[in-house]
Amino acid sequence: MSIFSDHRQLDHHVICAKIYPLVRADAAVTIKVLQEATEATYGFRPSYRKVWMAKGKAVAQIYGDWEESYAELPRWILGVQATMDGTVVVLKTSPVRVGDQVDESTSARWKFEYLARSLCSRGGENAESWAFFLSHLREHVIPQEGILVISDRHNGIKAALEATDSPWRPPHAYRAYCIRHVAANFALSFKGQDARRLLVNAAYTKTEAEFDYWFDIMRTENPAMCEWANRLEYDKWTQHQDGGRRFGHITMNISECVNSVLKGTWNLPIIALVKSTYGRLAEIFVIRGQTAEAQLGSGQRYCQALVKAIERNLKDSRCFTITLSDRHQSEYTVAKTTPTGYFLIGTYRVSLWDRTCDCDYF
Repeated sequence: MSIFSDHRQLDHHVICAKIYPLVRADAAVTIKVLQEATEATYGFRPSYRKVWMAKGKAVAQIYGDWEESYAELPRWILGVQATMDGTVVVLKTSPVRVGDQVDESTSARWKFEYLARSLCSRGGENAESWAFFLSHLREHVIPQEGILVISDRHNGIKAALEATDSPWRPPHAYRAYCIRHVAANFALSFKGQDARRLLVNAAYTKTEAEFDYWFDIMRTENPAMCEWANRLEYDKWTQHQDGGRRFGHITMNISECVNSVLKGTWNLPIIALVKSTYGRLAEIFVIRGQTAEAQLGSGQRYCQALVKAIERNLKDSRCFTITLSDRHQSEYTVAKTTPTGYFLIGTYRVSLWDRTCDCDYF
């Protein structure tokens, strides 16, 4: 029997009972999926608001009330600090008014930083929250000089990194853009995969000559493409002008790969979020450790990724012919040919003493 839109029985309490197993199995399940599940049972598609309220009730039943969760967080974190040496925790609270008094020990909104995992729960991505996170990240996790921060062009990140008192300003640290985000913004103005590919190819080049080659193609296709790209500082998005600070990392994938581990935790009450994140990251470290131990036990000296890179380099090395030019200065002439060996691609001078090559790649 179907329940129609004006039927009072189909409130968020009824919907909660239906979707409870789905939310318990996956807290990240979307409202759309829950709407479809409810419709399949009752023959009516409830409103987004009703399902959203029902999901919130289900999450509270499974993981606890939000207010209780905030109250439990400091105690749980103290337990972690007591049992795990080196754990650094920073809590920032917003005082609330209780009657005629202001309670400094309670917060309606916690912003915490569990720096053992570089996790930040923020009340929105704004300059204040990014400054809080980045300042403590700098203090406790990466105090090294010359660090490069690869990010998108979010105004909150920009404001936090470029603030007058920011510890992330040059020469202490530098900023670069993730080319995946730059290309996504570029595609909003210039449609088609070819246009996007040209920009990405230009960003990945390691020499000025190669960059000019791709930039000239962009100019031929549409001069407006070059005008758009020229509005960005070259050292922020091109590899050939990054000063060698990227070490080949053009995107944020090296950090965003952790997102799959944390997926499904962001909409949980705060204590459940912290516990879940801690457990998931601890699990992945155990799995990686077991994998490494198994590889070492089988006689392997390096990890599989490095072995594949070495094999790839060995294969490519067959295209090079090396001639000693100056034994005293450790200088060599390197001729690069096609894999067949019939065509010469280029000749380069390499100095091991100076650690340079006139191919401009190093």
